[in-house]
Amino acid sequence: MAKKLGKGLGSLLGVESITEITEKSKNELVDMDMALVVPTEAQPRQLFNDDTIKELAESIEKNGLLQPIVLRPMASGKYQIIAGERRYRAFKKLDRKVIPAIVRDYKDEEVDKLQLVENVQREDLNPYDEAIAYLKLKEKYGLKQEDIAKAVGKSRPYISNMTRILSLEDEILEMLKKGEITVSHAKLILSLDTKEERLKLAHKIKDAGLTVKKTEENTRKPKKAKPEDIYIKDIRERLEDFLSTKVSIKHTKRGGSITIDYYTDDDLTRLTDLITED
Repeated sequence: MAKKLGKGLGSLLGVESITEITEKSKNELVDMDMALVVPTEAQPRQLFNDDTIKELAESIEKNGLLQPIVLRPMASGKYQIIAGERRYRAFKKLDRKVIPAIVRDYKDEEVDKLQLVENVQREDLNPYDEAIAYLKLKEKYGLKQEDIAKAVGKSRPYISNMTRILSLEDEILEMLKKGEITVSHAKLILSLDTKEERLKLAHKIKDAGLTVKKTEENTRKPKKAKPEDIYIKDIRERLEDFLSTKVSIKHTKRGGSITIDYYTDDDLTRLTDLITED
């Protein structure tokens, strides 16, 4: 599935997927000195989870490296990672001195596109990074949301909602990056009107561990009472003047009810006398 999705997005951007590149370049493998390898500064994947890197390192130690990393030469004599930074980090954790690699002389725009293709299809991609990638595909490369959705196997509303999340405050987005709130939480926070409300709820979710259901309850706005009918209002005010107490009228198409408030036994007697007076 990942290969198919990557190929679809790669076709839209006019580049091959990393999988296609590695399959075609099996005879070009080199054992690259780890000391010469440097990460990409503008990597679309912003955060790397230490636990998953550790798991990958254990898998590599047991099964070997299943896919080489892809590099490009730099003027400094070093080689920049185009694809495979997780594998590179896992090799560092294992204290390996060399890593299997494919070297290609890519231009900056090609690098950007290749990394987008590789990262968008990752199942463990951070929601924030995923949203950034979709926004970049839309704004930088002019792809329509419908085309992005089709290429990555998502719905158009899903792509739209993910990019809308990026309008949240930086503090809230940082919580999303760290996994302190979920995408579902973020969507609910987005429904609030003010920055103060959004930040307050985000911290409440983080500190109290609110579920999505509980968060939804916190975002529900009380229904506004319907304005009182002018005719009913006039009658209520006349009754209040006459009885010298609070009166409530519940009016429906089939009738209604009148509630008269009293506060003491004497008050009740007074009201009774007024109502029953001939």
